[in-house]
Amino acid sequence: DDEYAFTGTVKGHRISISVIPEPLDQTIEEWIKASNYDFFDMDSIIEDIMVDDFPAKLDILATGAMTFENVYIPLGDGSGNMIMFSLYGPETDFEKQRPLLNAFLETLHVVTL
Repeated sequence: DDEYAFTGTVKGHRISISVIPEPLDQTIEEWIKASNYDFFDMDSIIEDIMVDDFPAKLDILATGAMTFENVYIPLGDGSGNMIMFSLYGPETDFEKQRPLLNAFLETLHVVTL
């Protein structure tokens, strides 16, 4: 009984880091909520957290089959960009996956240019 992320394509967990533009006409929290409805038609839990002394938003979405965590870190450097750190895994309860997410976030160092 193997556990897979992304409907059977990647065994275990998946992590990604991207730089994306901040939403222009919404707050980050409004944008997160709208995005979750567009893709999953469901609500998520949104928490305010700090990552390397940067204020960030943690978006937690448990679908019943897997859990998605996306962390959005606005750079605040005038670029209008934010870092999106994502962790997806087969756990259906976020609290079981939180230690893994925290371990990655504790090692993340944000550098603005």
